[in-house]
Amino acid sequence: MSLKTIRYRVNFRSDYHIGSGLGITGMADDLIVKDSNQGLPLPGTTLKGLIKDATEDVVDALGIRHKMCDGTVANGGRLCGVNRDETCLMCLLFENRGSHKPFRFQSARRRDVLADLLDDERMSPVVQGSTRYESHNRIERRTGTAASGALFSYELGGRNQPFSSSVAQRYCFSSGDQEKDALALLVAGMRFVSRLGGGRRRGKGRCRLQIENPVRGLFGDYDWHALIDHLPDLAHDTEPGGNGHA
Repeated sequence: MSLKTIRYRVNFRSDYHIGSGLGITGMADDLIVKDSNQGLPLPGTTLKGLIKDATEDVVDALGIRHKMCDGTVANGGRLCGVNRDETCLMCLLFENRGSHKPFRFQSARRRDVLADLLDDERMSPVVQGSTRYESHNRIERRTGTAASGALFSYELGGRNQPFSSSVAQRYCFSSGDQEKDALALLVAGMRFVSRLGGGRRRGKGRCRLQIENPVRGLFGDYDWHALIDHLPDLAHDTEPGGNGHA
């Protein structure tokens, strides 16, 4: 069972860099990720990690950290399924449940008229023309001067490239209340994302995730604005999706 729950767009406000770890001698030490047809996807694993980190920030802002496990079992940690009976919202959203991942975070791809053309490998020069290279020199902290022999360069994707993606729900929550709690936290985390990829300290990768309505759950559809308005209720519930709902 799978449901394309959340559709969203990635709107960049500055050039971005998602490194592949590969380089071209004399051009760049680190190229951005490309698929087999030389397209420029934003990997689903990257998006998931970024959204998870942002959702952790939302948990802290709401003051509900005590309701979440910390992912460990040592030193009093409360790992769900090990020494914590109630599965917390973070595990419901991001951790594996048996052999299934609760949500599938799809890679983001271009959403404009050029996207279809880029599926043709003969269009790779167009892809290359939509990126640029930028060089920097590592600065020695002690002296505040450029380090000798530490020049590096990397490839940047353009901020005017439009991307779209989705998050697919893969299992059914135990109740409509639990689903609403989880989706509210997930949507809030997505809206909390402000930067993507490397070079963020240099102003790269500034972005916003624009969510499309409706958010489709297995118990019903939701307006994402209403899910955000539901967030204060999470701070008053005793457990996610539990008896704290009015």
